[in-house]
Amino acid sequence: MIKNKQRLMILAFTIMMMNGVVNNLRAQVGPYIIEDYALNYSKLGILLSFISIGSMLFYFLSGKLIEKFGLIKLLFYGIIYNIISLAAIYLSPNYYFLTVSFFLLGSGLTLLNIVSVNLISISYSKSRGKMINLLHLFYGLGGIIAPYFVTLVLKLGFSWAHSFLFSTILLVITPLYKKIR
Repeated sequence: MIKNKQRLMILAFTIMMMNGVVNNLRAQVGPYIIEDYALNYSKLGILLSFISIGSMLFYFLSGKLIEKFGLIKLLFYGIIYNIISLAAIYLSPNYYFLTVSFFLLGSGLTLLNIVSVNLISISYSKSRGKMINLLHLFYGLGGIIAPYFVTLVLKLGFSWAHSFLFSTILLVITPLYKKIR
């Protein structure tokens, strides 16, 4: 039981750190999106708001999704969903496709957020508040890492879109932890 609890904790904390990284990439890459898609600030604002719209929709539906699929299936679906949305951002040929991709990203990140908070909440019912605060500390850590991550990707000669594509590595590593141990 202790090993499973530790694995769940590591999984949830890794998910939240990944959420922090990916969710904070948008601020770093805004100027590059403007340049690549010939946007003005209004269109960029509309584009980035679709992350929040996707997020709000999934927060609204989260209870029904958990009841229907359960946390473990939602975890699996969330990882697949996020890999698809991050790849779609990388492959976006135009503004409208990118807008849909950002909507998918927002909903996917929220799906994983819901799963990680619930996993910690269920696993640590006696110290729930402390553990959820610690969980969100990892989100903040991801937010701190994001600008350095984008800078590294750009300095290595890749485009801003690669920073989203390379974020899939975090999603692939997360479930592999269980397999390795």
